[in-house]
Order: sequence, then C-alpha cells, then structure tokens
Amino acid sequence: MCSAKTPECTPKSMEDVLCFLEQVDTTKEFKLCVAREDLPDRGIFQWKRKKTASPTSALKVFFIGEPGIDTGALKKEFLTEKGFFEGPESKGKNPKFSLTDLDNENFRAVGEIIAVSLAQGGPGPAFFRDWCYNVFCSGEVDFSFLSKEDVADLDSALLISRVSLLSTMRNMIQPKTI
Repeated sequence: MCSAKTPECTPKSMEDVLCFLEQVDTTKEFKLCVAREDLPDRGIFQWKRKKTASPTSALKVFFIGEPGIDTGALKKEFLTEKGFFEGPESKGKNPKFSLTDLDNENFRAVGEIIAVSLAQGGPGPAFFRDWCYNVFCSGEVDFSFLSKEDVADLDSALLISRVSLLSTMRNMIQPKTI
C-alpha cells in the first residue's frame, strides 16, 4: 500500500516515490515546445522554466516549426533523447562529463524527465552502462565493477591509457628486489 498519496506527503521508500509519480493528472497538461536542432539544451531549459506546470500533469511535446498534435510519438521522441549521455549505443551510455551541466542542475532535470517518463508509461531509460544503472538503483558506486572501457570521454580514455602504459613500462624497467 502506497503511503505517498498527497503532494504534502514525504515519500519514505522507492515504492512511495513511484506511487506518487504514477498519479498522472490527465485533466492538466505539462506542455513543452522544443526545437529539434537543439533538443537536449532547449528541452532542459523549457523543463526547468515550467514552474507553473507540474510534471505529474500529462506531458505533451511540440516541436517548433512542425505541425502536429502529440498523441505520444513526439513525447516518446523527446523522452528518448540522450544528449546528456555519451558512449557507443551498443555498449551503453554514461552521463557526460560536464561541470557546467552539473552546476546548472541539468542532470537533476534529466532525472526528473526520466522519472516522468517511467511514471507516464515510458519509455524507460534502456541505454545506461551497467555500472551507471547500478548507481541509479543503489545510490552508490561500486568501483570494483568499473574499468577503463567504461570511460566514454575520448580525452579521459586516452589519459587513462597513457598512465596505464607508463605504469606498465615503469614496472618492466625497475629491477625486482627479493
């Protein structure tokens, strides 16, 4: 039984949060008007600006300069945008490294968007790398599951490879003491 049935209630468990989010008010709409060319940035900007609307209202998405009524496809396209994540699609994605997005609370907004997506019937975020998914589920990083292959940022991956190579070379050069 869900104990989080009113907005004044503070959710006490993950189940309470999901129960609260599942209370979609279909009589009200949470409208976003975004540009296809700048979908991640404008979408986040619009999301954070909508203080009078509520994400518990039915989400409706409109693309600037395109005719159409959102019957679900436009919303799905918006919710599957992965602009704040990086990495090859086949191996899963990580949150991109961006202190600016962190400072501007864009990742918080992305989390809210994912929560609304789940609460309003999907799509769910089926693109995370395993380590990232586990962090979202548990709230903790298990460093034993991380490897250099999990680094999607090219500059960081090159730096890790260089440090690893230098460390290996240093170990080969140093005489072993018995």
